[in-house]
Amino acid sequence: MNSLFILNHKNVNRYREFYAFPGLELNEIGGTNFLKGMVEWTLPPLRFSSLGWPSLYANWASLSFFGSAIATNLDPDYEGVEVANAGTQLNLKIVFFSSLQTTLSAGYAFAFEEGRGPREELMLSFKILR
Repeated sequence: MNSLFILNHKNVNRYREFYAFPGLELNEIGGTNFLKGMVEWTLPPLRFSSLGWPSLYANWASLSFFGSAIATNLDPDYEGVEVANAGTQLNLKIVFFSSLQTTLSAGYAFAFEEGRGPREELMLSFKILR
């Protein structure tokens, strides 16, 4: 299982990015071209009225489920690769000192392709200041 911890300043839902494919390492699927599709279901955020202390509290939590598929080397001259994945991510919005907003995210995804066993990835991300 791959594990990834990120201290970042980018979008917390990075599984949406065109280059991302949770469950696999970056650039693990090679190819000269690709076609990728994705579906996502994000539940309405659960808002908290009193979770924490005045100097450290959580505003809300949101849960997302996603799945995607990718096919590479679409040209008939090359052997292509087809991979699918499924995963979930939980985002928790935290406020420090009444104005500094951060997001703590945890996610899990697995990728599967014909002829290979499933590959898993666990992600923990802490986005600082928005």
